[in-house]
Amino acid sequence: MRFRNPRYGKGATLLEVLIAAIVIGVGLLGIAMLQLKSLQGSSNAQYRSTATDLAWTLADRMRANLPGFRDNKYRSTAAVSCAAVPKVCAMEPDGAKITEANNCSTDEMAAWDLYEVACSDNGAAILLPSGEMTIDCEGAPCTEGSRTDITVSWQTRNREDVDDPSSDFKVERINLRVLPGYDPLRLN
Repeated sequence: MRFRNPRYGKGATLLEVLIAAIVIGVGLLGIAMLQLKSLQGSSNAQYRSTATDLAWTLADRMRANLPGFRDNKYRSTAAVSCAAVPKVCAMEPDGAKITEANNCSTDEMAAWDLYEVACSDNGAAILLPSGEMTIDCEGAPCTEGSRTDITVSWQTRNREDVDDPSSDFKVERINLRVLPGYDPLRLN
């Protein structure tokens, strides 16, 4: 029979338990940081998708109102203003306001389009944090072949530079270049 010294009994010492707790804590902290980065990436992707949809929606509305485009009613080098609600120039699904929409001028239609895409409940100002939309048409006046840049911008969290508190947010933007009214197949 072998004699065992009680000083060298089985089990973990307090130091071993402490080291194991530290290793597990560091691992869990790393997993939490990965989860946070994943959530930030997911929300940034959603904002980018929303901004792209809004820019394409405005481009389609410009194509539908070419006289308003040619009259520079979509031209704006500053952010689209959300201060005043323009005349409603849209048809409702039940057809209740068809006559109202038919009585809109090209100017009113352009003002309504800009408001809907930039300011309404489904617009850039609501769906994107600090969302803004700018439109810039190359040349004056806008013509059928004028390049038009639609830029949608928003703010996201920036945690890359933790030491600089002024860099908590960064501006993200997408830029869509369109040629409203340009038909490359049309012969002159």
